[in-house]
Amino acid sequence: MKQAPFWIKRGDNMLQRWLGNQLRQPRGLFSKWIGNYMQKGNLTINRWTTEVMDLKGKAVILEIGIGNGATLHEIVKTVDIGSATGIDISNEMLKQARKRNLKYIEQGLMELRYGDVMDLPFEDIIFDKVFSIHTIYFWIDLNRSFSEIHRVLKPGGKVYISITDRAQMEKMQRTNSFTLLDVTEIENLLQRNHFTSVKRHSNGVFWCLEATKG
Repeated sequence: MKQAPFWIKRGDNMLQRWLGNQLRQPRGLFSKWIGNYMQKGNLTINRWTTEVMDLKGKAVILEIGIGNGATLHEIVKTVDIGSATGIDISNEMLKQARKRNLKYIEQGLMELRYGDVMDLPFEDIIFDKVFSIHTIYFWIDLNRSFSEIHRVLKPGGKVYISITDRAQMEKMQRTNSFTLLDVTEIENLLQRNHFTSVKRHSNGVFWCLEATKG
């Protein structure tokens, strides 16, 4: 079969690298498109992670890496929780998320902030549950990040980290710059940072690691 001209291949590689960088931190003119792209692409894993979390009893929750705020929107819309907080390092995503969730923000059910997982802008012992979907690949210091999550959780609180299987991610050109982890590596990190009762949940190519603050 005849190969594509080199400039087409080069253009495709550049597009994939651009997309990978945008997924890490959406910004610029195409940030709204990136937010919608992530929302549609992550719909299945987002909904499944919410099911795994089994939210009830007025839980106080935190999402790390909210994108355009669609997942928190669905949670607050359908579950009787105490409050929902979300952070992101992309101001463009926060702008979209605030617009989407303005009603819940005004009702005092949701708070959205700029923030980095390595330095969570919250006091100690606040949240019942913390979750993050498809963001661990971008965390610069994993031990510090898990230590921060541990700090803001209440005793007995839980963290949920959802990813796509590493072998599947390695097939995607746009993930070349991501730090890909398998479930065993994440388990070890959780245990190293004083989390206990680590559980694996799976759904096709998706994994969710659940762990408890002792």
